[in-house]
Amino acid sequence: KNAFLLLVGEGMDLANEGITNIIPKTASSRLRFAGIRKDMDYVMNALDVIALPSIEEGFPNVIAEAMASGVLAVANDVGDVRQLIGKTGIVIQHKNIKDMVKAIMNIKEMEGEACDRLRDNAEQRIKKNYDLLKISQKYEAFYRSIIHLKDDL
Repeated sequence: KNAFLLLVGEGMDLANEGITNIIPKTASSRLRFAGIRKDMDYVMNALDVIALPSIEEGFPNVIAEAMASGVLAVANDVGDVRQLIGKTGIVIQHKNIKDMVKAIMNIKEMEGEACDRLRDNAEQRIKKNYDLLKISQKYEAFYRSIIHLKDDL
């Protein structure tokens, strides 16, 4: 009822006829085109759910940023998505738009403590596993191990 679809990023604007031509007129009142944004922290705080329908990904930073803001994620099973989201969101089969829509609706129907707990778990997962300081320490340890291996040769 109170749901809107916000399209953010390059080409996500009214000039993109590839998107605007396929949207039914009845859905246009529930759709917002935001284009490229430099204030994604504000955008993230306005979201309940982030959907990533990517065909290819490496490490989807946008998902990590959303989760760090307590936003629940629904994403295609590409790249590092499954490892990143874990059990704190929904990972769907690649290119299955119907499952993506169902997953978004399921999250939107969640209420209360269950939803809050999932949001908290998503945020904590990012802080625990993907904090910049922790990642830099892991890289440092990795590089030191390589140096030690080289010295042993």
